[in-house]
Amino acid sequence: MPGRWRAAGRLLLTLALVFALPCTAQEDDMPRPGDSAYMERATRMLQKAVEAGDTLATARAQLALAEHMHSRGLWAETAAHAELGRNAARLAEDETLLPQLEHFMARALLRMERSAEATDLYLKLLDRAERTGDDGLAARASLSLSSLQGRAGDLQSARTFAESALQLTNALDDSDLRARVLINLARISHLQERPQAARDRIAEAHAIAPEGLTDETRSSLLMAELSLAAFDDDDAAAFTVARRAVAVAENVDSVFFQAFALAQLGPLLCRAERPGPAVARFEQAVALFEQSGAPFEQSETLTALARCLNDNQRHAEAYDRIAQSQSLLREAHSRQRSESMQASLAAFQSERQLREMARLVEEEQQLQNRVSRQQLRISIMVIGILVLGVLIAVLWMRGRRIAEQRAAQQELEQTRIDLLARTSHEIRNPAQGLIGLLERGSSADRRRAEDPNHQSALAAARMIQHLANDYLDLSLLEQGRLRICNQAHCHLAELVEHIRQLTESFLGEAMPRLNVTIASDLPEWIHADRDRLMQILLNLVVNAARHGGDHDIDLTLDRADDGSLLIIRVEDRGPGLGSTGEQLFDPYVRGDAGSEDSRGSGLGLSISARIIEAMGGRMQACNRDRGGARFEIRLPLHAAAPPTGERAAGQTASDGPPPCGRVLVVDDDRFARTGIRAVLDSFGCETFEATDWSSMQSVIEQHDPELVLLDRRLFGEDGLELARRLRENDRQQGRRQRRIIMVSGTERPAEVDDELIDDWITKPVTRARMAPLLDATPPG
Repeated sequence: MPGRWRAAGRLLLTLALVFALPCTAQEDDMPRPGDSAYMERATRMLQKAVEAGDTLATARAQLALAEHMHSRGLWAETAAHAELGRNAARLAEDETLLPQLEHFMARALLRMERSAEATDLYLKLLDRAERTGDDGLAARASLSLSSLQGRAGDLQSARTFAESALQLTNALDDSDLRARVLINLARISHLQERPQAARDRIAEAHAIAPEGLTDETRSSLLMAELSLAAFDDDDAAAFTVARRAVAVAENVDSVFFQAFALAQLGPLLCRAERPGPAVARFEQAVALFEQSGAPFEQSETLTALARCLNDNQRHAEAYDRIAQSQSLLREAHSRQRSESMQASLAAFQSERQLREMARLVEEEQQLQNRVSRQQLRISIMVIGILVLGVLIAVLWMRGRRIAEQRAAQQELEQTRIDLLARTSHEIRNPAQGLIGLLERGSSADRRRAEDPNHQSALAAARMIQHLANDYLDLSLLEQGRLRICNQAHCHLAELVEHIRQLTESFLGEAMPRLNVTIASDLPEWIHADRDRLMQILLNLVVNAARHGGDHDIDLTLDRADDGSLLIIRVEDRGPGLGSTGEQLFDPYVRGDAGSEDSRGSGLGLSISARIIEAMGGRMQACNRDRGGARFEIRLPLHAAAPPTGERAAGQTASDGPPPCGRVLVVDDDRFARTGIRAVLDSFGCETFEATDWSSMQSVIEQHDPELVLLDRRLFGEDGLELARRLRENDRQQGRRQRRIIMVSGTERPAEVDDELIDDWITKPVTRARMAPLLDATPPG
């Protein structure tokens, strides 16, 4: 077969592919492509739909325009109209037109060599069909994807999609669709050089009842047969198929298909050296293509006629046909440009109107939403105003009651705190006098110091003082004013020894044996508030001695495994904690008043726990497995270097009395003055007393004491103010600055000037506390 006729055969095969692509039928009332007035009718249809605001009718008109543009070969316009139709269909919320619009858009994209976008559209159609269970749509999408893959040269993928479509048609009552799938499979088999498989597919398509096929599908089937005959160089078969195609075209009254069949019959007659009939068929085809308004096909037929005339040495006629073909192409391109401009203008106007319509719809919806929200807001406001009036009255009355209750509660709380402070102060002063007198008796007479009754009296006085300290600490805790000095130095061994001495002093012969264990890996010095820690441990050990009977008490100092905590345990072997549970650390719950296991006043454990929390630790209590109670303290462990020049704390009279000169005691409470004077007398001091600034000035003028013990709070006077006056008086007289020690029931405030006073001592003033202070005072 000559090369140009084989090329014509390949054109037939390609056209067969195009005919095999799934097409959609227009509704009866829609304009038909090919009609001379089609463009005007479709445009009027679109304008009416847009003016009426009918988005569904707009989508249908855009579909008609897309089909028309596709029939005219205007691929860009086809895609534009299909896209506008998709937007209109979405606005109308109509899913039935979307597959058809996307199908035309995909075919136009394919023609514009944008196969990837076309494939993506068909894949979306296939996905939609699978999700909705639409086997018909899935079969059509698979058939289109098969054709796309075949055009791209991927014959294996094309065959896979086609076979999937064929399998889907088995469950469908659609003979026409099945025939198109078989035609497509025949084409793929032929391209894969499997002619027998191609013939089998064609035969299978022929086996389908003709009445179930559309004219277009029957035409496609004939074109496929003609393509196979042309490729097989079987002129006799090709003649038979071509003549049958012409007969079918005449029967279906399809001018375009009749022209197409005659155009394919012409080359066969020319090759059979029958130029007369060949030219006649070509001329008929040209006339029919002109009648159907297909200038491009008319031009291609004229070119084929010119080729046949040239082969038969009729060069002049061939030249005329070539010139006529070129003239037709120019006219067709000119008309195509004109239609393209009209289509672009219509598409632009349609798109603008669609956007305007969408904007108006959106604005209307927004306006309705705003009106609804405003109405709802007004209704809510009216109801709210009515309810608000009631609520305001109720809340005002309730707020007033709450404010009154809060004020009363705060006043009651402050009264309670003040009562605690006053109670502590009132207990401290007589306890100070009692302790001072008893300690002076002990230091002056050794037999009295060893007398059990005297020891019991001294222990009772110290317990009274300890109870006063508890009341004061609770008052400071309630006000948030308790000062903790966590950076102070504390010697653990000395701390434990002082605990032993103080408990023996408190309890005398009733004190059981205290077993002390200090872990070897603990540092000798740590940073901690020594006095507060001693207060807590003294409270726990005394508590254990009272409730543990005659059994030993274990005091253990250890460190946590990671070395970050100091662990202190106090254990007794008594009856345990009973059923107090979490109320054990409640300052106002003492336990069962009738029970022998009523530990302390109810204040000590609560105060101890809260002081430990202020020091950054925590305290827990539980029963031991073998009987008795266990109290455990966990504190942050910070090792400290030994302080320079540090004296042993808690120096007692056994160390020898320090040198002492003239001392002035200023206090408005007689019991406090008596107790402090007794302590000073035990050191051999020459002691004078005063109650206010006036009596204080008289004693200073007469005796000039080197040391002044000044009470912090005198009746109607401030001890700090008296200290300031005394300093100023000494400067005016040019006297050397005398030592001033402030005596108070509370810790030293941080804001007190160091130049104003030399030391600060908390009550009770005992020999142990007074000894180091007297040691620092030069004798007069």
